[in-house]
Amino acid sequence: MAHSQDLERFLAETSYTRRGLIQRAAVLGVAAPVIGTLLAACETDDDDDVVDPDEPDDDDEPAVDPDDDEEPVDEPDDDEPDDDAPVDEEARYGGEIVVLGHHEVESLSPDDAGPTVHWTVITNIHDALVAIDHMFVIENELAREYEITDDGMEYTFYLEEDVLFHDGEEFNADDVRYTFEFHMDPENATISGPDFASIDSVEVVDDYTFVVHMDTPDASFLRFGATTMIVPEHHHSEIGEDAYKADPIGTGPFMLDEYRPAEFTRLAAFEDHWRGRPYADFFTEEIIP
Repeated sequence: MAHSQDLERFLAETSYTRRGLIQRAAVLGVAAPVIGTLLAACETDDDDDVVDPDEPDDDDEPAVDPDDDEEPVDEPDDDEPDDDAPVDEEARYGGEIVVLGHHEVESLSPDDAGPTVHWTVITNIHDALVAIDHMFVIENELAREYEITDDGMEYTFYLEEDVLFHDGEEFNADDVRYTFEFHMDPENATISGPDFASIDSVEVVDDYTFVVHMDTPDASFLRFGATTMIVPEHHHSEIGEDAYKADPIGTGPFMLDEYRPAEFTRLAAFEDHWRGRPYADFFTEEIIP
């Protein structure tokens, strides 16, 4: 009813053609019988005043069918970007990603990655053998593939090659062995220690093959132990865990640029990341208590 009233006002306030009337009615969604009634009751100023909705228009353009629900086809916008146009690769890079945390980042060591505020920056500095994607599915990271024996007592990881730490040193199986044994040693009392409790021993077969021998089958090992982020033996063993908390070196896409625990942690893009340089120049977590 409201739409037909709108059409009546349109007829009263404006001069109209057959096409204009029918188009207006179609836009308002007025039913065809109502249009016919309005057409019969109204006149234009021209000699052929009475408009019959069934009468063909005088010109060659077809009238709009008010019962046709098909949406009009938009003409292409010349201002819209062409998906097939060549992309300037340099234009992809730059800028800074800024996220907010609600408490200070007390440590940048993977062993302290439990709080999400810590994990957000630690996981951008370090990589693990495998990772968990946004759907909680295990995916390869520093391990390009892995094998598990049928009895679950042995895990073999085949590592990515030509992976560099942020200081330019090359990553290999010795760094994985060092990281695992650091957490396996009860003297270190690491937070992640329980994730390695079911391991009997670890073995470096060659630079890019690493084997875990289990003491007992552990269905959670791949999800927890194998997702532990790897630290560099040459750096961590030299400065120790306490100093490493403020001086981390990983294989991740970003490297430490500036660290003020209660204010912000700023990471810079690692140009030589094994998966390619990240598009953003910086990743910053600002602390808003």
